[in-house]
Amino acid sequence: MRPLGVSLIAGLTWFLGALWALAALSVIGFSQLGARLFSTMSEGRLLQRITAGMGTTVGILLLLVAVIYAVVGLGLWNLKSWARMATIFFVALGLVLGLRNLIEYHHVLRLLWTVVDVAIVVYLLMPDVKKAFV
Repeated sequence: MRPLGVSLIAGLTWFLGALWALAALSVIGFSQLGARLFSTMSEGRLLQRITAGMGTTVGILLLLVAVIYAVVGLGLWNLKSWARMATIFFVALGLVLGLRNLIEYHHVLRLLWTVVDVAIVVYLLMPDVKKAFV
């Protein structure tokens, strides 16, 4: 049986994946809009192609991040050991990278997110939770 905490972490992972997908589609859409605006302002097509190409590239990379979140969330839901290890790795990486923002800016939401990240890592390292994963 899947522990409740793992279900919540999987749900959070899917939610974050959906946010990344929304961001990706927004970047792609706005870059295409910007490219069309550039084409009406100037006669050259170079700026239009660069703007559309860069936006599409960044959007595709963000979609890749969204897919990774979705796959890891599915792995957590199905209690796969690789998903547990991937979650621990990515959350710990986020903690390390987020420490600078926490120290420098003292933002309340960053502090709350850090507490959630620490709780996720500690929870996934608990022996009873570790045993639940295949």
